[in-house]
Amino acid sequence: MHIGRCRTYRLWMQADDLDASALAALHAHTRECDECRAVLEGHVQVDDTIGKYLDTASQFPSSRDVIKARIMVGEDATQRSFLSHQTRRLRAFRLRPRFLAVPFALCALAGALSIPQNADSPVFRVQPVAAISWARSNPYVGFPLAVDATRPGHLLAGAHGRVYESYDAGDHWRPLAPLPPHLVIRAVAVDRQHSSRYLVATLRSIYVTNDHGRHWSAAATALLGAEVMFLLQDPRRADTFYAGPSVLWRSTDSGKTWKRLGRGRVFAPSGIQSLAFMRNGTLVTGIWGGGVAVSHDGGVTWHRRSLGLAKNVMDVSPLASGRIYVATDRGVFTGVAGATAWRRSGPAQHFFATSLLQAGTSILVGGDGALYRSDDGGVSWQLSMAGLQLAPYINALTLDAFKPDRVYASVNADGLFRSDDQGRHWVAINRGIPLSPVPGTSTRILFLRSGTLWSTDSQGTDPGVLTVDADVRGASLAPDGRAIAYVVGASPTWEVKVLAPRKSGARTVVRLHDRRPPRLYWSPDSALLAVASSSAVTVSNLTRTIHTFLLAGNLRPVGWMGDGSTFLLWSGRTRRLLRLSRATRLTPATIEYDGVYEMPPVLAPDHRHVAAAYRGQLFVQPVEGGPATTTSVPATCIVRTWSQDSRAVVLFCGREVQVRAVSGIVLGQAPVADVTQVIVPNAARGPVLLFARGALWSATRSGQMREIVAAASPA
Repeated sequence: MHIGRCRTYRLWMQADDLDASALAALHAHTRECDECRAVLEGHVQVDDTIGKYLDTASQFPSSRDVIKARIMVGEDATQRSFLSHQTRRLRAFRLRPRFLAVPFALCALAGALSIPQNADSPVFRVQPVAAISWARSNPYVGFPLAVDATRPGHLLAGAHGRVYESYDAGDHWRPLAPLPPHLVIRAVAVDRQHSSRYLVATLRSIYVTNDHGRHWSAAATALLGAEVMFLLQDPRRADTFYAGPSVLWRSTDSGKTWKRLGRGRVFAPSGIQSLAFMRNGTLVTGIWGGGVAVSHDGGVTWHRRSLGLAKNVMDVSPLASGRIYVATDRGVFTGVAGATAWRRSGPAQHFFATSLLQAGTSILVGGDGALYRSDDGGVSWQLSMAGLQLAPYINALTLDAFKPDRVYASVNADGLFRSDDQGRHWVAINRGIPLSPVPGTSTRILFLRSGTLWSTDSQGTDPGVLTVDADVRGASLAPDGRAIAYVVGASPTWEVKVLAPRKSGARTVVRLHDRRPPRLYWSPDSALLAVASSSAVTVSNLTRTIHTFLLAGNLRPVGWMGDGSTFLLWSGRTRRLLRLSRATRLTPATIEYDGVYEMPPVLAPDHRHVAAAYRGQLFVQPVEGGPATTTSVPATCIVRTWSQDSRAVVLFCGREVQVRAVSGIVLGQAPVADVTQVIVPNAARGPVLLFARGALWSATRSGQMREIVAAASPA
């Protein structure tokens, strides 16, 4: 087999414009070459599989969430390939028949279509990043920005479920009318044909206003597989918009109706990451795991152009000259739309580039921890971060429509920045835009999916992955909602990591050895974290360990008292509660009921009450002492948890779940039906959330249930 000839023929397999003689030569070669014939069969097989099962892509999160979670360099994490990580995640769905084809399609696509990478390529180290997104409650979307092409200085930005507007290039912002609650804004756009029309994209929905944001209406609410992260208006046809990534959708009536595009082997489910127009109207897309593809018919058919290109592409930027710059997880590459090969342009071999563009005579590329500028067409690069935060993650770069030297940068957790000198100097433009969510606006729910940690809200809106650790065993949200602690590892070695707001990644705060994963207990002020194993309680201030208390085998952790300095334990020998103070000694607690709790009581979220049920009685008692409230309950009842407002307890009573007020009144009950955890955000009103049958469900007080998040288990 002649390697050079095979490479040529495999390149021809990606083209659809071969003449008759080339097509005949290709067929003749595949009859003679077993390896090339297998590659061609792989193309056809994957094309059929993905086309048949494309609808199932809507059941999966966009790979963009996972991609962006993998970009932080750390000390303790090791490289895991993206495909193997996705495959591990997909195995969680093996009991659901409708998912069986998707892992096959992904694996076949990677094996049959991707260009092999150099086996000697260095392996870089990654650390999961989640804290930067947790502070915003909208995972890995930064602050979406749109520049009005018809009015100088007019901008739109999305932040924490609301759209903001500026008429002075971001110096001041004002909020527009609210959108429906619990939405995460992923992209915004201004219709250049109708200046009063704005479009907003959420996970799979498009909202439109025709009156400058005074009123919003849903134009589409079920864009299957869209996982929307961009809205793009056709520069030649103003009534045509595109939405993606993952599956691509197109509207030809200014966003009123949408049609899915791109059935073909060039699209892997969850693959498309970016979309751009060339000057001649050609569409160019970047694909994670697939390089670059082009379309000459508005996105109906696509042709791959990826020889020599790093396969994991995050952004594409066609220049007026016809040259295309591509941002990948291995730096920047450059080529032309019809190129048979690409070349690396820099700035560094292992720089994870996420966004790039041309600003005046300069080329800017941003990504993991840095922003670079080239003034010589990509020959050389220099850091260009004056005014930006230390080690920023650049979510997106946007060029001003009227000033070619003006650029905007969306920086995860740090907001929006503007440069008026081609990216040499930056200023923050966040006056009027909240950088953190308003406390109490949404109940956050943590859950596990194939060992990774995810979050959503009480409506199941926009589930987002928080880490790429594939061995998370438990997690706990801080009382103030601004940090998460979670446990990773396998017996007997465990690590406890903390995702703190406005930080660049997860920090390991405790390492320990035990047969079982440790339990996590936040202090009421969220300043301390107690990590309880079978033999010790380790207290961390989220930076270092400040106390370690050895425990006898009959002591069980209960939680912190309201003063934030005393930890409660239950003694299996005396059946009493004990105080564990910072003075490192154990003393009997003053709270007792007849001097005995026959089982460990459950501490309320307010840290002021405990509850326990045994012998057909429910006991609720103040932590600081005082009489207990007792109520008769079925003899099989045990207390599992409290409502999040500390006004009700959740009991598992054999085959039934009961929610009872502190006074003992039954607020709701339902058959257990494989329920593993119950979450009651509000004891008086609203739905009850249940983890059951491998999913998260919302149940009304009348007993009606609906699945709000598939493939979810309690964290």
